[in-house]
Amino acid sequence: MPTAGKLLIVSPNLRDHLGHYFETSVSLAEAARRAGWHPVLATHVHCRTEILPTWLESYPLFFTDCPLGHRPADDPFGLDATSALGRVGAKAGQACLNLAWMAERTAYYALPPAIYDLGRIVGYCGMPRWAHPRHYAEVYAAWQDILRRWVVADDEVVNQARPLPETSRRLRDRRQRAKIVQAVRSLVPTGFGIEVEQMLCFQRDLLRFLATAGAGRDDHVLMGTAHPRDAAAAGLAIELLGDHAPTFHLEFLNGLFEGDPAAEASTPSPAVRVRRMFFSLYSHWGASRRIKFYTDSATLARDYETISGARFDVLPIPFRAELISPVPRPPSGPVRLGYFGEARDEKGFPWLPDLAEALRDDYLAPGRARLLIQANVSQPQYNPQSIKALERLRLLSAGEVQLFAAEAPLSPVEYYRMVSQADVVLLPYLNGRYRACTSGVLAEALALGAPPVVPAGTWMADQLPPRGGETFDDFDSFVAAVKRVLDHFASYRAAAQAHRPYWRERHSPDAFVAALFGNRASPSATRLAAA
Repeated sequence: MPTAGKLLIVSPNLRDHLGHYFETSVSLAEAARRAGWHPVLATHVHCRTEILPTWLESYPLFFTDCPLGHRPADDPFGLDATSALGRVGAKAGQACLNLAWMAERTAYYALPPAIYDLGRIVGYCGMPRWAHPRHYAEVYAAWQDILRRWVVADDEVVNQARPLPETSRRLRDRRQRAKIVQAVRSLVPTGFGIEVEQMLCFQRDLLRFLATAGAGRDDHVLMGTAHPRDAAAAGLAIELLGDHAPTFHLEFLNGLFEGDPAAEASTPSPAVRVRRMFFSLYSHWGASRRIKFYTDSATLARDYETISGARFDVLPIPFRAELISPVPRPPSGPVRLGYFGEARDEKGFPWLPDLAEALRDDYLAPGRARLLIQANVSQPQYNPQSIKALERLRLLSAGEVQLFAAEAPLSPVEYYRMVSQADVVLLPYLNGRYRACTSGVLAEALALGAPPVVPAGTWMADQLPPRGGETFDDFDSFVAAVKRVLDHFASYRAAAQAHRPYWRERHSPDAFVAALFGNRASPSATRLAAA
């Protein structure tokens, strides 16, 4: 059988089966497999591959999942993945990691708990002092400083890159030193030095993944939730790989502007500034035909084209609608109002207790409606209002409000079981923050046929079925919109149900893969069809 072309899915944020990274990665791998491609997945180094399907080739290689402001993890191998030795070393290093993990798990299950715990204590405390990670880092930093003084003559750039280990190391690589120097001079003085480090660490892990997976020029790499620094990293990788480089597809999902794009582009926020600087570096280094840019909404595509000068295509939302099965609602039962996704301030979670108070007398207390709320707060330090709102919601009766995931996150099966119970879906998101961004929760609502309530002037408002949902501008209009849907629920539900086939046809993993490849099958699938 001929070898299939590969779709290499890069998902550095994938650590476990919770959240949309797992769902999106697996669904796209399944769709690519159905289309005749061979899917290969790269995850964060801490992701346990046993949570993934057994048929999915996967490599936990990426150390660079950290958000802005956090230093990426150091490379434990230090090998150049563009060389033959580096490719062998990358495979050997990954094999050693797998063997070490298997040995640790074998000891965990085979040894009595007391002996296992004693072995861990002795093994850790018995190491020489110089082998302790903190002391090793100190010795490594001193050695790096000596090498910088001997090998690199540009004191200005060296001093700027001194706190950035990967950047300092790459300054000694003559192949791309000029580009690294330019990145340091452009970004470090403006306070974005950690972004340069993130870019180079990402490129390091990307090259190792391509080498380990055996990627070639006929293969494709998909980077979801991309950042412009990933484009610069991919450009540097293509330069090193030459004619053997695969084609890269970068999808940008993060919003740029909250109000008038023209005004905010003239006085950009730090997030817009750093993105513009990386796009500028990518363009100055030479845009590659093997790198293609995408978003998942036309408005967001225009925003990115404004700051980059590049073309952005629009991809469907890869949502597996078959995972949602509407739960039949008794004719006399309450209308179930669902709020799904993490409890976050920007997603309007703090409005929910006041909404419950506004609906209590006429809807909740008489049993005409009931709130179903996903209540897990994954980052409480960034969502203080949601923490206070959750405390208020806990005081409401179970007949009025049902809380899900208040103690622990939901698995995918539990999540979709919860979503399937909703009759109406509430999305009290901030208008500006979600002006151009899409919403997976809205995709679930439309696939479910549940009328949604969304902020006006957003992409979400543009997706509403005719007379199949409502919009709002502030809290008062949000409450009024919810009441309108409750008062005329039958007509709203009928319109939303009628819109389901149209939405499901446009947005699915198969539609995503078809759009990504321009409705082209893989090379092997084409050859097999001809045979």
